[in-house]
Amino acid sequence: MFPFRANTIEARLEAARAGMGIVMYAAGVAPAGLEALVLDVAAPSVPFYVVMHQDLKRVPRMRAMATALTQLFSEHVEAL
Repeated sequence: MFPFRANTIEARLEAARAGMGIVMYAAGVAPAGLEALVLDVAAPSVPFYVVMHQDLKRVPRMRAMATALTQLFSEHVEAL
């Protein structure tokens, strides 16, 4: 059997509500109709990517934002 795949969080939430499995969601948030699970093991890692249009890579404020986000996520990766 293949896992359910969807491009939207809404579709994944509806699948979980329908009993098709569990869904990863932001920590500390329990959407209506679902409850948070406490796991004895670490959740699988999920890669994060900072993406932007190639023309924006040259804009200093966008470059600074991407650098800040990368640093923030790398500092707090264990809490995610």
